[in-house]
Amino acid sequence: MDSSKRIPGIWWLSDKPENHIAGDLLIEDRMLELNGSFEEMKSRTFGGSFGVISVHQDKTIQGIAKKGGKKYTLEYFDEPSSITISMPGYRADTYMLGNIFEGDHFEKTGDLSFERYYIEFPYLFEWVGGSVINSQMTLLESNRIGNTTITVNNPMTVDVFKNDDFKLSFVITPRGVKIGGEVKEMRLSQDCTIKIESIKSNLSLQDAGSIIAHFERFLTIAVGRSLELIKYQASSGKGKDSSTVNITLRSRREKRITSIHLHNMNFTFADIKDDGQTIFEKWFSDRDKYADVFNLLSSIRSDTGKNLNNQFKDVVSAIDGYYGIEIGTFSSNRVDEAIKHFNEQLPNKNKLLSTKERKQIRITRNKLSHVTIKPEEEKFVLDNEGMWFNFQKMLFLLEYVLLKSLGTSEDTLGKFYTKRKNWN
Repeated sequence: MDSSKRIPGIWWLSDKPENHIAGDLLIEDRMLELNGSFEEMKSRTFGGSFGVISVHQDKTIQGIAKKGGKKYTLEYFDEPSSITISMPGYRADTYMLGNIFEGDHFEKTGDLSFERYYIEFPYLFEWVGGSVINSQMTLLESNRIGNTTITVNNPMTVDVFKNDDFKLSFVITPRGVKIGGEVKEMRLSQDCTIKIESIKSNLSLQDAGSIIAHFERFLTIAVGRSLELIKYQASSGKGKDSSTVNITLRSRREKRITSIHLHNMNFTFADIKDDGQTIFEKWFSDRDKYADVFNLLSSIRSDTGKNLNNQFKDVVSAIDGYYGIEIGTFSSNRVDEAIKHFNEQLPNKNKLLSTKERKQIRITRNKLSHVTIKPEEEKFVLDNEGMWFNFQKMLFLLEYVLLKSLGTSEDTLGKFYTKRKNWN
């Protein structure tokens, strides 16, 4: 899907297919600009109005692209977000969109389910490792390179995890291969996709989204960078009876992807491959138990521009929440104890946060949360630099303890510790 251009087409409401309106779909801007209106003309003056509250689930906007004839299904908000009048009796509507489905028409999207989902993240191929393209060069006696043989193999599937509901695997696929005919220039590449397959019955779009989001959290910890989906597909059926849709999520944001060498990642799939089933079984089984903690982790790791004060409060709340679940009790003034518990999970005696630092963190969090602190405690409130360094330490502790709870090997934990100690 080329999201950088307008997609002209014909559009209609799913329950009123007889009312076709020409218009342009702007995927990047998440808008459908109609050259007309789905609504009946009314004898009143239309002005700008913005009353969108929720995505409409009872019906959808359907359409067919002018070029290529691709089918689209669009989730839309209950009312047009803006109305422009160009002449008396004429109305042009613009709809803000939710999820966008390319490849099929659906009456409703709230109860969609599919057999398989394919997801691609930045850095996934490098993190997973492996290759389906091999090259071999011959060296001549004059130390010149002779013939080069390139072998392109079939796609390779790497099994990762399986439970009663779904199976997760990595699929490495070659790109740019030309079959038959003369080849003057060939640009070969390969990519890696996460494949999620339903076991018993189709996985709902909502359940698949939860699985994807939780795997993204793990991958973010491993790679050390926040991630955004760059490919999301769903399919059902086999052979000629199969159908595939490309999905653009309402939360999708364009992000510039910078390169990263695998040696700069916290750890790679090779480090956990032998224990993958055990690690991911615990990772997914803990998803509901620590739901609030994981949601805070996602918020901290996202590129939403959250300020330092909120990030600091979030990571303290995540540590405190995790500890509260572990010991079975909650307290509004137990931050020192929670951070101390996390400190003690490290293998060495040089703990990251001293008694004084734990006190500073608690008092600063209370100050930021508008909890009254004593006058003599004001001197313990951290400045921005102190907050940043302690935030980094606490985020490391949180991720370290999460990895340790999965049964991650000491070697991998040691590698993670070495790569993440950026506060030194």
